[in-house]
Amino acid sequence: MELEDIKYYLSENKIVPKDNSILFLWITFPLLKEGLEVMKSWGFEYKTCGFNWIKLDKKGKPFFGIGHYTKSNSELCLIGTKGKGLRILDNTISQIVMTKKDKHSKKPDNIPELIVKLVGDRKKAELFARKERKGWDVYGDEVK
Repeated sequence: MELEDIKYYLSENKIVPKDNSILFLWITFPLLKEGLEVMKSWGFEYKTCGFNWIKLDKKGKPFFGIGHYTKSNSELCLIGTKGKGLRILDNTISQIVMTKKDKHSKKPDNIPELIVKLVGDRKKAELFARKERKGWDVYGDEVK
């Protein structure tokens, strides 16, 4: 999907974030600049990194990925807010998430649970989802 398509994904799917809301946006390091552009185009202001997923191989060792300068083995989940954002309910949750790498682009299974611990069980949406998720509105062409 092209960057411009992602920027217009919300409006094309008639998704309107609430005035005071929070965004968790996955991004790889080489596309960090583009991720921040998407966040801004969706009306969110970058705040911090929510999660840094350190990918592990089948043996539980850090995954050795590809990269021009250094070999990548992690992905970031950035936090952005719209308006006042949301009150954080649990500030003991670590940014570091270390789990085994699964299918291409599949994120760690525990992230939705961590998000609920952070901001509570409120209205939630997952974009580019792969499956239905109880308590979430899901959007994506891979949803089963």
